[in-house]
Amino acid sequence: MLDDISVKAGDEIQFSLVTSNATAGFVTIRNTESGEFASIPVSGPALCGQGAEWMVELAPTSNGTYIPLANFGVLNFKGAVAGLKNGGAADPTSSDAVLYDLVRNGTRYTETAVGRFNARIRYAQ
Repeated sequence: MLDDISVKAGDEIQFSLVTSNATAGFVTIRNTESGEFASIPVSGPALCGQGAEWMVELAPTSNGTYIPLANFGVLNFKGAVAGLKNGGAADPTSSDAVLYDLVRNGTRYTETAVGRFNARIRYAQ
């Protein structure tokens, strides 16, 4: 839960994951418009070297249905980069990147385009 940060349409948001070891770190979320930020500790079996995702998704409910996806217009992910074990960087145009658009029951909800270190996701309804 993020009670320390508010977001409104048109705000630019920065996300970063910084790991202190292979299984622990912090996700930091910053609203560059208001200056508000929140930091959340995270842990898991393997946070480093497993993959990176920039995503928009349909949220399921407890009864198996999905919360309707709001018309979000266009989301621009800038500076989308994942650090590699060898010290290099991977971005959405990397050869091992996999792109998916949101399609449910034959209805396409998103259209995705990528460039070097950025991704653009457009609501397609």
